[in-house]
Amino acid sequence: MTHDSVKYPSRRGESRFLLILIGCMGLALQPVCAAPLRLGYVNIGALLREMPQSKAAELKLNQELAKQKQHLAERLGAIQALRRKLHNASDRLSLLKRMEDQQHLNTLENSYRMSEEQYSEDFNLARNQALANLQRLAIREIHAYALKHHFTLVLGNDVYFADPSLNITPRVLKRLQVLYAAHRGAAPHAQ
Repeated sequence: MTHDSVKYPSRRGESRFLLILIGCMGLALQPVCAAPLRLGYVNIGALLREMPQSKAAELKLNQELAKQKQHLAERLGAIQALRRKLHNASDRLSLLKRMEDQQHLNTLENSYRMSEEQYSEDFNLARNQALANLQRLAIREIHAYALKHHFTLVLGNDVYFADPSLNITPRVLKRLQVLYAAHRGAAPHAQ
């Protein structure tokens, strides 16, 4: 057999799948007296979308940044009003006043762009942090569920096919809903 006739996995996901498959085969070849192989998978995207903690985090993020967003909207309104004033042909402004207003408009627009970029950075940073926290929570609950129910292997991303009976996403989601309800019951004012 030549090197050219051997086909190697072309993508990282395929090589991971092959490693998992080899590992599963190794587990399946263990002596009969060993614990039975129990597999499951979790659709992490669906889990993150549906868990109540995600919805609460989104609401909290919107509330935290609402004041900053409102301030941007007010500044944009002032810029638009000044633009209308400058472009109104019936307004008899002196040349000097028109130049001053145009310079003021340019300053406002530049300041607005910088504030808008800062808002976008703040929003992305807060969203990414919230997503990382939610992912850690979801993974912790997947681990707890897998240990409690004696799973040998639970897969997540890069699963191209799995029998629906292996899908434990709804059961993990239920645990997260219970955890959220318990958290809200213990501290109704906290979210």
